[in-house]
Amino acid sequence: MKIAIKNPAPIGPNLEKWGDYHFGLALAKSLEKLGATVVQHFWPNWDADDGEDMVIMLRGKRSYTPPPSKLSLIWIISHPGTIKYDEISKFDMVYVASETHYKAIRALPGLTVDVARQCTDTSVFFADGKDSLRRDVSFVANSRGVRREVLSWAVGAGTPVHVVGRHWGNLGLGHLVRSQYIDNDALPEFYRRTRLTLNDHWSDMAHFGYINNRIFDCLACGTPILTDEFAELRSVCGDGILYASDMDSFGAAIEEYLLDYPSVLGRAHELWQRIGASYSFDARAAQIWDWATTTHSLRSSLCYDADGASAASAAPLNSVIGQAVELLRKAGVTRELQTLHLCPTPWGTSSLFANKEISYLSGGFGRGPWHVLMDREMGGIANKHFDMIVIEPTNNLVDLVGQDQAAFSKRLASKLNKDGMIVAPIAQAKTLLSGWQGVRVEGKVVKDASFAVLQPKAASAA
Repeated sequence: MKIAIKNPAPIGPNLEKWGDYHFGLALAKSLEKLGATVVQHFWPNWDADDGEDMVIMLRGKRSYTPPPSKLSLIWIISHPGTIKYDEISKFDMVYVASETHYKAIRALPGLTVDVARQCTDTSVFFADGKDSLRRDVSFVANSRGVRREVLSWAVGAGTPVHVVGRHWGNLGLGHLVRSQYIDNDALPEFYRRTRLTLNDHWSDMAHFGYINNRIFDCLACGTPILTDEFAELRSVCGDGILYASDMDSFGAAIEEYLLDYPSVLGRAHELWQRIGASYSFDARAAQIWDWATTTHSLRSSLCYDADGASAASAAPLNSVIGQAVELLRKAGVTRELQTLHLCPTPWGTSSLFANKEISYLSGGFGRGPWHVLMDREMGGIANKHFDMIVIEPTNNLVDLVGQDQAAFSKRLASKLNKDGMIVAPIAQAKTLLSGWQGVRVEGKVVKDASFAVLQPKAASAA
């Protein structure tokens, strides 16, 4: 699978100084380990198309509308306060970097949402066991025009701080700055030689529960952290790090650091041993890859190609639909027929949508010309039952249902009302029949050159 990462780092002389640049590189490296081919499109070159199957949008300051023809994932890693529903609803998958944000949006209609917190590149950020060489309290951050509370607390407490970052001079803190920039390649060693790192979060990050990647970079290097606090951060890190919410609590944390450093250091090490495997780019890439390959396979199996679609013209489908409707009427079903249409083609859509005896709902996997987003568990129609389910030609139903065809076949049958029927191409009908072993079926009730009508007697009543 070929993946394009839409990276918010702007093209220009400072490209490699952006954290998003290195975030994207680390993600690409981990995805490539799993077999993906990855390209990066930096801002503003997001309209580039390298023939990728999927796009991953790293959501920072800027929004992006994915092409509907490609599998798409948005990973919200910062600026969660700027996120709008209309933006994220255009993506097949929405990753949010906090449980708090997930709980706030998971029930919104049309969204598939999961938690993917920030993480670190454990191939470069790691501890070397030389804790005796650690020196100084550090803070690696640009001012961005504000004084930043954690640094103000440090100054107020008289704590010497080794600051790396820009734009502090205008705030009267230039005397704390040792250097204005540290190369990303040198950052892991800097943390490994740091005794304590200060950290803070922008207000919208803290409000939405977003833990920044500095936390995980430092923990991976075995470096203790003193940070601002919010509920989700405490739920993840517990007492493995030090917290401050004002001058007094900052002073208390510094006192603990000075008087009981072995304990502070040990708790940081223990925390990373406990959570580290879940907060690496390899872990995030595996999460993305599992979703992407499964969804891409499902989508490919349900999406028709031009040759397949043209072979399945409207005429045979119209004919078999008519015969299925006639059978349902003979069975005593007099209402408008509730019908689910899987793998819709333009020809099939016209056939079903135009039939006045049918109440029409279409379903598919991934983005496509259908109403409901489906999955193997058929969660998109959890509370619905149908008089008829129509499946149009798929490339390979085994790819769609996995190897457990019996489970899928029975699940499909459970979505039928009493006397309900399934209309499927002959090849798919054979797959369904093989999955219905042990279930009484009237297979081949009606048959023409392309389709069969199946009436599983195990169908559940509405």
